[in-house]
Amino acid sequence: MDSDGSSRQTSSSRGQDEDVRVGWRMVGLAWRFTTEVIAGAVLGWFLGSWLGDANMGALVGTGIGLAVAMYSLMRGALKLNASLDRLGGVRSNTKGTSKDFGFPSDRGRGGDAT
Repeated sequence: MDSDGSSRQTSSSRGQDEDVRVGWRMVGLAWRFTTEVIAGAVLGWFLGSWLGDANMGALVGTGIGLAVAMYSLMRGALKLNASLDRLGGVRSNTKGTSKDFGFPSDRGRGGDAT
């Protein structure tokens, strides 16, 4: 609490809250990917059973489900990336650059880790 009695969220706390939200969005993307692949397999199996070849239907349905899931995952990831770009300053505490991911094994090897 501040001296005037009000509680104020610190910038590190807001950054952690945003990290949690981003994490849950990623979990949502993974869950959606999984359910779309499974739904494609199940629908393909039902359609294949109706047409007389359940195994081929499941295989084709899984392929279609995988294609739909990949498309959905890319759309969701691009949307998440755009929302993180709009936030900008919240993620300013990250370390490294695009070439240096901050792995300890990258340092001191004499390779191109910079």
